Amino acid sequence: MKTLSIRQPWAEMIRSGQKTIELRVWKTEYRGDLLICSGQNVDELMKLHPQKTDPALGVWCSARDSYDSDWENYYHVGQALFVAELYDVTPFTYAHQKASLCDYAPGYFSWHLRHVREIKRFPLKGRLRLFDTPNNLINLVE
Repeated sequence: MKTLSIRQPWAEMIRSGQKTIELRVWKTEYRGDLLICSGQNVDELMKLHPQKTDPALGVWCSARDSYDSDWENYYHVGQALFVAELYDVTPFTYAHQKASLCDYAPGYFSWHLRHVREIKRFPLKGRLRLFDTPNNLINLVE
């Protein structure tokens, strides 16, 4: 299955439905199911905003009072997390700000995601761009 690596907490926000557009500086012709895995590190933004200071991060900022090494376990880094359908890729516009949880910036592409399905998590090292993960490793949770 095609796989996309996304840093936490952004991957978890897609899983929870808070974020339905992922931004990339590149586009793809691929449409269909994507395995979403978390990067090895928590996004630097979490280290900069450990308290409840960033409304876009919502519950994630309140998860801990300060950054510590346990965040890597809390956010399930370096793991396959869920499957989502990539159904469209379009240029990023002002209208996509809310769904992407990002301010507008030119030169990005909006990857539109839907139909999130849980899987049994497993360790998986992320990579740049899309990459393939063997289907036999992916077990949907009913």
